[in-house]
Amino acid sequence: MASGLAGVVGAPLRFTSRFNVARLKCLDHARLYINERDGKNYPSVTTILQHSRRDDTALQNWIDNQIKVLGFQGYRDEMKRHSEDGTRVHSIIEEYLAGIGSDIETPIESGKRFQPDVSGYSNRVKNMWKSLESVVADIDYVAAVETSVFHDTLAYAGTIDCIARYKGQLKIIDWKTSKRRKDSISKLFDYPIQLSAYLGALYSDNRYPPEVKPTSGIVVVMYEDHPADVVDISKAEMEEAWEKWLVRYSDFQYVLDNGHMPSDSS
Repeated sequence: MASGLAGVVGAPLRFTSRFNVARLKCLDHARLYINERDGKNYPSVTTILQHSRRDDTALQNWIDNQIKVLGFQGYRDEMKRHSEDGTRVHSIIEEYLAGIGSDIETPIESGKRFQPDVSGYSNRVKNMWKSLESVVADIDYVAAVETSVFHDTLAYAGTIDCIARYKGQLKIIDWKTSKRRKDSISKLFDYPIQLSAYLGALYSDNRYPPEVKPTSGIVVVMYEDHPADVVDISKAEMEEAWEKWLVRYSDFQYVLDNGHMPSDSS
């Protein structure tokens, strides 16, 4: 991780990391992690991103259209089902990846791996897992699954879905579900920013050895009716996303201090 990713490796010090915990807890849907090393509350990456959006137009238009089609309660119910199914698919993935193991020298061939029993799940969950099968078959070494990371300088935290070797390269991996195709980085909205924030925290967190710290990642988007899309986030794209993360981080601090987003001129 050299030069361009210096911001990820050694977090910039131009931002304060002193968050007002009382204000953090007042935010809608705020998720906080307790860092056992210093006993402090750290806001999650998703909380920071949720409260630092300058332009919600595209997202709000999509929500308005869903409410128009499903009704308000129907939309809420569908979002709840979508979230619950996503959690179930994550559990299946964890079970499968546990069967791969962490022996980097002698990986288990995909045909000989333990296969999760998905018979008790809904058709939606089964189809999303089927969408993903060809992707996970290309993973032959797993360094970490559902692991928490803390950025001690910037005082934020998050949970990385997976760090694994995919098609011969170590990657930080984020699993996503979607109804609409997201087959390019331009369609991923905040996902690359989220991934770069996790990577920055991983590099800051000295509990993890250098050999499990990749320089690039993939966002894997699974569907009910289509094979999963694997969108590569290169080292250069990760650097660019990290710069965007720093802006969102700064905006989040402004929100905590002032109760609203900064104006474009500020």
